[in-house]
Amino acid sequence: MKKSLQQNKKGVSEIVSYILLIVGALGLSILVYSYLKDFTPKGQTDCEEDVSLSIRDYVCNSNQKNLTIVLYNNGKFNIPDFYVKIGRSGSSVRCAINDIRGGLAFRPGRLYVFSYRSIIPSIPNCNFEFFQRDTTYILEIQPVVADKKSRKWAVCENAIISQEITCKPA
Repeated sequence: MKKSLQQNKKGVSEIVSYILLIVGALGLSILVYSYLKDFTPKGQTDCEEDVSLSIRDYVCNSNQKNLTIVLYNNGKFNIPDFYVKIGRSGSSVRCAINDIRGGLAFRPGRLYVFSYRSIIPSIPNCNFEFFQRDTTYILEIQPVVADKKSRKWAVCENAIISQEITCKPA
């Protein structure tokens, strides 16, 4: 009888050790999850489907180093701001020529005139000169919206427009 009591005690200690092992593994997995969830990106800000801009007209003057773009909001929503990017024709690199400040409230059905004037022909942080006479560039307009949680700007990937432009002397 003494032997059977000792064997039962061994069985109980093994069960306790398995339970402690499982609880330890669950506790460790909860700690790892709570640590890693801060490093995973939150959901990306999506733009509404009906965010849409069009380029009505442009003037690129190579002598005065001036670019004027007439945009039309043909979507159904206000656009708080947009990036204007320029790149060489045939290149996938585009350089922003404006900063995003927000508060534009570019309303649907309205025209907006964007002007860019530079004293120097190069765009900051770009490796090409802009405003060269009779040179074709790619003009890209990227509407942005503000993320309500992070308060950062997000580009509306589904509403980016691009057009070839040529700078001419006045």
